[in-house]
Amino acid sequence: MATRQLPSAGHDTWGDEMGSTNASVPADAPVIVGNSHAEVILASAAREGFPLRGWAFGRGPQPPWSEDGTELHHAVQENLQTGRVFSIVGRSHHEERGLLQHPVPFDFVLPEAPDLPLTPGAQILPYEAVRETLLKIMTFDFQIMSAVWDLAGDRMVHILTQPPLKNLEAIEKFPAWDYGDAAISPAHLRLKLYRIYASATRQWCAKRGVPVIDPPFEGLTDDGFLRDEYLSNATHANVDYGVFWLRRMEQWL
Repeated sequence: MATRQLPSAGHDTWGDEMGSTNASVPADAPVIVGNSHAEVILASAAREGFPLRGWAFGRGPQPPWSEDGTELHHAVQENLQTGRVFSIVGRSHHEERGLLQHPVPFDFVLPEAPDLPLTPGAQILPYEAVRETLLKIMTFDFQIMSAVWDLAGDRMVHILTQPPLKNLEAIEKFPAWDYGDAAISPAHLRLKLYRIYASATRQWCAKRGVPVIDPPFEGLTDDGFLRDEYLSNATHANVDYGVFWLRRMEQWL
């Protein structure tokens, strides 16, 4: 089963050290920094002619950190000095840990949505234990976000990634990686894990006064999942959904 790759942004503008250049993007254009979700938005911007500088960490020759690991890479720092800075920092840890069913199926009651179903026969874990585990995994993301905030301050706006897909067939048809023989976790469990991620990220932003762009509702189902037509692969939205993000970003320019 072949994995489905994200579209190439071809749009990062921070010089050869950080990747290819795109001279059509003005030097004073807003900046986006993040992981693979940033690449989706950069690809959308390139398609729509939306001036946006940025970098998707892990997609080029340089990591976000300096060689000694004590600060952001100098090219990142230089490009966060002026203008609006959009952050979509963060891997889809809720998907990476929750997309595939654990050998011992588990579930939990989400306090903010206690009516969400429980998986029949699953081991019911304490909410706080699940939340604490996910927050530990997110620690590095918050470190990068803090480094971005230290440089950008009140110019920073954070973008929440999209919620999971509900459609099991679509997840299996467009995998983000090789699932092997593992089964896909129930949709309600994946949504609960996403909501922990979203809540924790909002709390981090609220403590620092960082505005948050929520997932655009136009591409979501009534029960809060990503609609099938806006998937790129099982864990990423596509460039059409990225356009919705761009329209929200415009409101902060």
